[in-house]
Formats: sequence, C-alpha cells, structure tokens
Amino acid sequence: MNIEEKIDLVLVLVSILTFIFTINALINIKANLFTGMIHSAIERLDKLDSLGQYDLMLEKVEHYINRYPNELSFKWRKARALYKVEKFELAKEAFLSIADSEPSCKEDAEQYIENINSKLNI
Repeated sequence: MNIEEKIDLVLVLVSILTFIFTINALINIKANLFTGMIHSAIERLDKLDSLGQYDLMLEKVEHYINRYPNELSFKWRKARALYKVEKFELAKEAFLSIADSEPSCKEDAEQYIENINSKLNI
C-alpha cells in the first residue's frame, strides 16, 4: 500500500467518523429541543391554570395533544381543566383514559373520578 492509498484510507475513516458524530449531535439537539418545547408548553398551560383561564387552556392543550399525542402531561392538564369548568362527564372520561394508560397516575386520577361521581350523584 503506497502513501496515497494510506492517505485515502485515513480520509475515508475521518469522513465516516465525522458523519457519525454529526448524526449523533443532531439526534441529541432534537431530543433537547423536544424536551424544551414540551416544558415551555407545560409552563404556559400552568400559567393559564393559575389565572383560572380554563377555556383558553382547553384550546391550547388540545393543540398540544394533537402535536404531541403521547405526552401524558397535556392529557392530565386537559382533564383537570375540564374538571375545573365543570364538564364532569368529559373530565371523567379523560381521567379514566389516563388511569388506564398510566399506572403511576392511576391513584390521582381515581381521586378525581370519585369526586366527579359524587358531584354527579353516581
């Protein structure tokens, strides 16, 4: 193997490593941005919640659920907002769905469901 072939081999290896590093960096950037966007959205919803602006909160949370359908935080905030505006049947459905899909939230969701049942005289 002559010197030119060795240089070509080194350049190919450097190119491959650069490509792998770039792909890894892009994946990490995307993951961090995704997490940051969700965190910002949750903060906005929590601010609306603290201000008692539940109708606006429901509009916003629906948008976020459509955008991030697997994010439980948005579904929880929707269920709570429905509860706060006394749409108890819809809130109950939302809490039941949460309780079925996420065991770690089941106990909290069941407390809301029991409270809704008492309000609906069930």
